[in-house]
Amino acid sequence: MSLENNIILNIYSIAVVLIICFHALKFFEKDSLSDKLYLLISYITVLMLGVDILSRFDGNTSVIYVVFNHVGNFLIFLMNPVLPSLWVAYVDFQVFRDEKRLRRLFYPLCMVNVINAVIVILSQFFGWYYYIDSVNVYHRGPFFLFPVIIAIMLMLAAFIIIIKNRKSIGEKRLFSLIFFAIPTFISIIFQTVFYGLSLMLNSVVLSLLVVFINIQNHSMYTDYLTGVNNRKKLDTYLKEKVNLSTREK
Repeated sequence: MSLENNIILNIYSIAVVLIICFHALKFFEKDSLSDKLYLLISYITVLMLGVDILSRFDGNTSVIYVVFNHVGNFLIFLMNPVLPSLWVAYVDFQVFRDEKRLRRLFYPLCMVNVINAVIVILSQFFGWYYYIDSVNVYHRGPFFLFPVIIAIMLMLAAFIIIIKNRKSIGEKRLFSLIFFAIPTFISIIFQTVFYGLSLMLNSVVLSLLVVFINIQNHSMYTDYLTGVNNRKKLDTYLKEKVNLSTREK
């Protein structure tokens, strides 16, 4: 993917996420941990989309572009497990609604990110994940698949939590939680197989949009205080039943 196309696609994706955040801040609950996690995922996505642009200045030997390329790639690899880690936390809280459980989950997720950070730092000297040559061109290192495996394993962990507890999750929430991983997983595979392609973060934006629509629909049809279905939901339910009725039934 060319630098120009990457910049256009990422700026468009950033604009979409910022619009989502703008609307989310209007009706999200300030004290809701679930909403805070969603917004944090959105903010990190915007940050990484900006960093991804910096990591695409391959072959430009001007000093400023060399700095951009080094800083951009360093931060992209450093932050690689952050989004999937936050997604695991978000899914876990959506399913169990248990802050103590979430705090216990925080430590292994932090450990994964710390291990990745150590390898990224060492890669600057040994080229394990990647290296940038004398003409400012990025090359994959011998262990470039390791961060890919980390991301896939974290997404798989979230998927297992969803599937094991699918009976306690509403149908619409179940769809949005499962859907989140699908575009991201497909883009990771394509990005790994086709060298130079960068679509993973853009696919996250699509997933965030689907989850946001689901959250918005849920808030429209449930009572703020009790969490049970409201009159609007009852009207919708009765309308569906009327439309499905026949002379015989």
